[in-house]
Amino acid sequence: MLILDSRTRFTETAGLYRRYRPSYPSQVFDWIFQSANVPPGTQVVDLGCGTGIASRQMAARGMDVLGIDPNEEMLAVARADGSGVRYLRGEAADTRLPASSIGLVVCGQSFHWFDTLATMSELRRILVPHGFCAAFWNVRATGVPAMDEYEELLHSIGDYRSLPKPGDAIREIERSPQITSLRAIEFPHSQCLDRDGFFGRVSSSSYVVHGLYRRAEFDRALTELFERYAVDGEIELNYRTIVRMWQLRGRN
Repeated sequence: MLILDSRTRFTETAGLYRRYRPSYPSQVFDWIFQSANVPPGTQVVDLGCGTGIASRQMAARGMDVLGIDPNEEMLAVARADGSGVRYLRGEAADTRLPASSIGLVVCGQSFHWFDTLATMSELRRILVPHGFCAAFWNVRATGVPAMDEYEELLHSIGDYRSLPKPGDAIREIERSPQITSLRAIEFPHSQCLDRDGFFGRVSSSSYVVHGLYRRAEFDRALTELFERYAVDGEIELNYRTIVRMWQLRGRN
């Protein structure tokens, strides 16, 4: 099986990621900003920002957003959008930011790719006293036939089964002795896509690009799934947007 560095595995999917990945519910940012007590104009770091989906949403809400990602192709797509966000190349364990300089760090759809111990150490270094971190993910809802069948189909991809998942990161965050003031919430979310959009959304996943070896067979199954559940030419993808927020011991 092909093993890829998490920092480069999204290189080939950058354009599809920008076009077809879902945004996040506005309530996510309302809750985070209120919980962290940060007013508009506050500098917020979007760590593992990818193509800037969360970055743009936060900038639209008046925050001074700095997006950091190790992948230049993803950053190039993010920069092409403008939106008043600044983007820098860096890593979760080596942001290259000054010590004690940031009041809020968020990680949208990214924390499960990080080395938790090294990332927590870097967050402690860059956060101001009483600063906050928040990680959130759009996770496929269960108990929804279309989503359950899609999840089952993904298990036919060898790479998918072996990759880190949001649930793994959430458990590591919750068990970390470095964190305090842990808070949790989730919101329902959904995305409606036509056939091209659905195929684009699926193909934005790195495990589809790098771990799928019987593409024609997979595409047939995907077409059947779409046709079975589409209404008026669109399929609804249902998510739970899961949020974890915390402070770090020694910074509060």
